Amino acid sequence: MKDLDLKRKRVKGEYLKKKGKKIHRVKGVYPLPAAIYVQTYVHPRMLKKLEKAIGRKVFNNFICDKWQCSKLLFADTELQAYLPYTRKLKDLTSVQKALDRYRDVILKPINAVYAYGGKGIIRVRLEEDNQIEAYYWSSKGMNKKIFTSYNSLWKFLLDKRSDDDYIVQQFIPTMKVEDNATDIRLHMNRDGSGQWVVSDILLRVATNESHLSHQLNMTLEIDYLDNRFPQHQGEADESYMKESIIKVGLMICRAFDHAGYHMGDLGIDIGVDEHGHPWVFEVNTLPNPYPSYNYAAFIYPIEYALYLAAKKKKT
Repeated sequence: MKDLDLKRKRVKGEYLKKKGKKIHRVKGVYPLPAAIYVQTYVHPRMLKKLEKAIGRKVFNNFICDKWQCSKLLFADTELQAYLPYTRKLKDLTSVQKALDRYRDVILKPINAVYAYGGKGIIRVRLEEDNQIEAYYWSSKGMNKKIFTSYNSLWKFLLDKRSDDDYIVQQFIPTMKVEDNATDIRLHMNRDGSGQWVVSDILLRVATNESHLSHQLNMTLEIDYLDNRFPQHQGEADESYMKESIIKVGLMICRAFDHAGYHMGDLGIDIGVDEHGHPWVFEVNTLPNPYPSYNYAAFIYPIEYALYLAAKKKKT
């Protein structure tokens, strides 16, 4: 932040200028922008200073980890029906309680950096004979280890875990497409009038039957769900599944709003089980939109920033 001068409300940086058919970067010292779209981690104290300087026009001002997001969502009673059991991994008891209750759990690094591409994620299952199986991904593919006691499992987890903290989460078997696991990426944005809208919604199909790897096999139109779960369809509503997922997305947006955070760009990962029930796996506050035919997820943040910039600062 050495290039930021809050006292004079100036910032050293660059802007993009189009000349002919080319885009040029022009360096200089400029006034603070009228709105700021946060796309990387910024310390909360600095965010407060920026908001003091330009008003409540700094959005995506809460970069939460998996545990912080989980606590925020569970505080909303309406959302709880869509949230898998999630606890912070503190000790062996945390794993044992979850396995005794659900028999199949996922361990995830709290920091998304450590879980990128499936790195660090471990699935643990308790079999009928009380044998414990652990699955994890590496550069060589899927790995499996078998344990006969919780103590031996815990020793393995201590060696396998990164320096980051973990959560333990109930494993949700999602519907399969050609025997491969699926999930849904729902991208929510505020538009040029400040309202929450859906910018993209895709059904993603993995390359295998597990969620441990984020390798993508293909994407399908969300309408595929309506054919998969015709029992949910009503005569007057031909897109029940899509609408139910969007409803959950809007509930999540409102949960952030009610918590007092100024968000305008959220990537939500949702799984649909074999009964057609949606489950929220996680919320990404630094989402990475798919560069598909739909560019709305890239455009809406700009439109929302312009909307904020046009508003007068409250004194």
